[in-house]
Amino acid sequence: MLGFFAWLVVLSLLIVRAGLQDDGSSADVAIVLGAAVSGNQPSPVFEQRIRHGMLLYRQGRVRGLIFTGGTASPAVPAEATVAKNFAMAGGIPAAAIDTEVVSRTTPGNLRQARTIMQQRQWRRALVVSDPLHLKRSLAMCGALQMDCRGSATRTSRYRSLKTRAEFLLRELFYYHVFLIRGA
Repeated sequence: MLGFFAWLVVLSLLIVRAGLQDDGSSADVAIVLGAAVSGNQPSPVFEQRIRHGMLLYRQGRVRGLIFTGGTASPAVPAEATVAKNFAMAGGIPAAAIDTEVVSRTTPGNLRQARTIMQQRQWRRALVVSDPLHLKRSLAMCGALQMDCRGSATRTSRYRSLKTRAEFLLRELFYYHVFLIRGA
């Protein structure tokens, strides 16, 4: 029991640490992982991810953006479509944006993004998500044999101790699911 508790503490620290690291590197593309939308608007969490991807593009750290995420209902626009519209309204040229509108999960987001990267002959990506989501996302990239670095949003809706703890517990659970199932 003590060993399992120690494992959870170590994994928690690794999850937190992964979200704090951004080596400032450049890549061919930023993969902006999807999150919820409300109508034609990104959720506050997704908006911060989109804005961070836009910042990476404006800083010249990436040449393109891949927005990911489908929809649960044909009546609701795909997450990636909402992200593309938001970025274009913010001045990002359409030619710099690719979307995948099929997937609904992080592994699906990354598999679809990998296909786009292969088609475009892009080799390296910066994965954009919330800090506590990056460890698992980067592990999935490794399992998919993708060359990825993390670039976490610096502003997050998960600010209070309660919301951060809930997110961390969720990531601990899903990291174990990933270890069992793979990407």
